[in-house]
Amino acid sequence: LEVLGIAITKADERKKYFKQTLETLRDMEGATLFENYVRVDSAVEWSQDNSKPVVACKKNSRSAIEYTKLTKEKTKHEN
Repeated sequence: LEVLGIAITKADERKKYFKQTLETLRDMEGATLFENYVRVDSAVEWSQDNSKPVVACKKNSRSAIEYTKLTKEKTKHEN
């Protein structure tokens, strides 16, 4: 098992706790933190209620776009 990095989801940029956590993760030696993260979004809750990925049922939502960016970043780290 190889860990490629830490992916942050359910991020709320308005909260001080998120900013502190982000700073702590960035300062961790040896930890790779993906630049892209997924913010809190009702589209994720809606997709979970419908048992579908957010990129399938709400493809133009903010969270679907952010998950897509995170996936592309992850793919770069794999190569």
